[in-house]
Amino acid sequence: MSNIPYESAVPGAGKFYRFQRALPGGRASLALWGFIAAIGALDYTWATQQAIGIDPAQIDARIRLGLIILAFVIGLRVLPFRQLASVADRLAVLATTILRVSLFTGVAGVLSYLAMTTNAPLADALFLAADRALGVNYESWHAFVVSHSMLEVALGYAYAGTLFAVVASLAYFPLTGQFASSERFQWALAISAVTAIAISAVMPAFGPWHDFGLAQPEGFADMLALRAGSIRQIGAVAGIISFPSFHTSLGVLIMYYLWTSRRLRWPALLINIPMLVSVWTQGNHYFVDSLGGIAVAAMAIWIARAIVAVPGDELADAVRQLQSAAAPLMQLLTPGVRDSIARIGQTAEE
Repeated sequence: MSNIPYESAVPGAGKFYRFQRALPGGRASLALWGFIAAIGALDYTWATQQAIGIDPAQIDARIRLGLIILAFVIGLRVLPFRQLASVADRLAVLATTILRVSLFTGVAGVLSYLAMTTNAPLADALFLAADRALGVNYESWHAFVVSHSMLEVALGYAYAGTLFAVVASLAYFPLTGQFASSERFQWALAISAVTAIAISAVMPAFGPWHDFGLAQPEGFADMLALRAGSIRQIGAVAGIISFPSFHTSLGVLIMYYLWTSRRLRWPALLINIPMLVSVWTQGNHYFVDSLGGIAVAAMAIWIARAIVAVPGDELADAVRQLQSAAAPLMQLLTPGVRDSIARIGQTAEE
């Protein structure tokens, strides 16, 4: 059963606010709305300064969705049937999650485009040099994948499956009543995305497809126009961030947060590990982009856990389970590395 108080007497927006406030980690839930609003304000200020408009159709669609979901949530909270309160709570959290993610993807997408207007020097040469220093030959790997059609198709499906994995994860936590995990997952997604955008503003890159003349990257024309200052309106946005790989961050976050589910932990690994491999050829990423994405995800997990601090943390159990599962691999590491990993685990449990 849900532990959210059922308050049938609180009408309208006040009920919505109290519902959000009553969630485990409720202050963090409200703070995330503020975080999204702050990004929207930054978008408006930055776009105004650059004399760039935002397609009204994109704004109108999200306003309509917001009104529909707000009415849905309020309707659930005023149901007169107390025996349905637990189900109503879960559906309401799911609905607000959909709205919040929709709004966030909108403001973050605009911000990723505005970040390109800094016209910072391209960092492709740096990333390519880093790959080679690590012994990675992108051209050879790309040629290998292309020469094996079944592998190329499989990696294509793995890359495309990221959206399904994200949507399923966002729905899983609210529907199972794991509201604190839902809040942490959303915070981690938001932190990862904004961090990736901030880095791309100072270290933009066209990616290896452009370097090696393999294909025109997604959003390439938009990137050129943004860097040249010739774009006057932002409409539908494409993924234009090379370093760090946000797809990689998504995969790491999904595997981490779903590790708490005995039923979904292994399917999550099965879906996301191939996706992590697919980003190099299907997502126009250097190898170091993936390393950056992993680092960003780890930072986001740590920050989200600090923001959404609740007692009885199920993720502490997940950390212990991960350590047990990795015990055979740990034996292959040097004592110093093993001690460092153990200290990280102890910190996560505190």
